[in-house]
Amino acid sequence: QQPDQSSPGGPSPSELFQQMDRDRSGTLDFAEFSRVFVQFNPSASMDDMRKLFDEADSDRNGSLDHDEFVRMVQASQQPQRRPSKRVAITNDAQVLRQSSAGSDSAL
Repeated sequence: QQPDQSSPGGPSPSELFQQMDRDRSGTLDFAEFSRVFVQFNPSASMDDMRKLFDEADSDRNGSLDHDEFVRMVQASQQPQRRPSKRVAITNDAQVLRQSSAGSDSAL
């Protein structure tokens, strides 16, 4: 288990979990989760929040326990990896896939 580290200037995942757990049940239901999540990301749709919640709910019991929540927060703080390949369109509309090593091959 990874340490429960706080982000610069913000609460640790454990502190955030405690703030979100309004009924002090030790778990977050979707209403508790979405009430706070929308404050951090006002443009998030209910579908987006539900997908994130369901993905974090690893035991599929309909609520997030402390460990599930901490894993979700830590995963969201990991740097995103860039794809190792990119697609380029040439002037003659051929689509080429170029690897990070620099070799080209037509699709």
